[in-house]
Amino acid sequence: QGRLNGIDIDVAVLTNLTHEHLDYHGSFANYRAAKARMFEMLGTSYRKRTQPKISIINTDDPNADHFTAIPADQTMLYGLSNGAFYRAQNIQHLPDGTHFEFALSDKVVAAYDTALVGDFNVQNCLAAICAASSIGEISISHLREGIAAVKGVPGRMERIDEGQTFTAIVDFAHTPDALEKVLQTARHMLDGGGRLIAVFGSAGLRDVEKRRLMAETSAQLADMTVLTAEDPRTESLEDI
Repeated sequence: QGRLNGIDIDVAVLTNLTHEHLDYHGSFANYRAAKARMFEMLGTSYRKRTQPKISIINTDDPNADHFTAIPADQTMLYGLSNGAFYRAQNIQHLPDGTHFEFALSDKVVAAYDTALVGDFNVQNCLAAICAASSIGEISISHLREGIAAVKGVPGRMERIDEGQTFTAIVDFAHTPDALEKVLQTARHMLDGGGRLIAVFGSAGLRDVEKRRLMAETSAQLADMTVLTAEDPRTESLEDI
């Protein structure tokens, strides 16, 4: 779609690549190739005198090797697995957020606290730390303050608290992978004996294959699944 036209890339970050927009791209390989263009542009973008071209890759993503193979002046590998040099460890899921340690290989550098929840947000914090560190000398204290200052995004793992006796969370998850991460995170937040209930739909005139995958994901991870209507557009709601 030409969204990167006229842009010079200094730092490219892979957070994750999931089953999405295949109705538009035709195949997962085509979708991955479209995402990889940003990394390939590291080699053709205008080169600033003091700024190297840096690729930042989430090693927890199954497609990490594909992006790591694209040339860059420097490649930073982050994640929760042992294959990452920039790692999060000793992750603690707390009622009001998440605590984790940031390590270079096995050497702990600093402890971080974030109001965001879920391992995927720990990965996002790692990506932010790597990206910020790659473009200049930023102190650990400033990085910690920045991570702690993010209070969440409306509609992304957003708690709805109206005094009810249960936890209610709204999330924009509209892919199988996103729904899986949300339900796994919600499972961590359950009180003893509580049930996990998922309520979601699938919009019309979009990727048909992911509907079945999302339903299977919810059936496997939630205690109860409620399938509901979500903007069918001009498609038959019964067909959806």
